[in-house]
Amino acid sequence: MPSLIMQAASPSLGALLIDMVGADRPLAAFLVLAIVNVALVAALYAILLKRGRLQAA
Repeated sequence: MPSLIMQAASPSLGALLIDMVGADRPLAAFLVLAIVNVALVAALYAILLKRGRLQAA
């Protein structure tokens, strides 16, 4: 139930955020989150390769 509320509220909250601080800051935040996400995936992939639970492609 809380996830449905946030899904409904997110467009309005996103518009409010962009209106308050401009488009540059939210885009920079998304860029940072994307870079952190790629780094975590790479780290987890390396751990799985090291433990032998995943075959290299």
